[in-house]
Amino acid sequence: MQPEQRKREIVAEAWRLLEPGGRYAIHELALVPDGLDPVIGQEVAQALSQTIHVGARRCHRRRGERLLIDQGFSITTTAAAPMALLEPRRLLRDEGRGVLRLAVNLLRDGDARR
Repeated sequence: MQPEQRKREIVAEAWRLLEPGGRYAIHELALVPDGLDPVIGQEVAQALSQTIHVGARRCHRRRGERLLIDQGFSITTTAAAPMALLEPRRLLRDEGRGVLRLAVNLLRDGDARR
């Protein structure tokens, strides 16, 4: 969720710190498909940022892979999974008892429910 320049800095530092043959694993919030209309991508990023209160940056899988390759990494494995931030099991696992506070807030706040 970092801006593009910061992502470059992070990947460069990982490259610097790794010993030869070392592995670097990351996860990235990616929009699919890669050819998604940029206007839609921007709308999704804005909605997500407002919902989770974190500056979500749109990224496309190929762009993320290019960032790593340009730094010198070779990609051995990639995987994709749907985002599950607001699924009940995931919320319970991530937030524990905080889920009760979230539920109360949702009951009180119509905007939050929407």
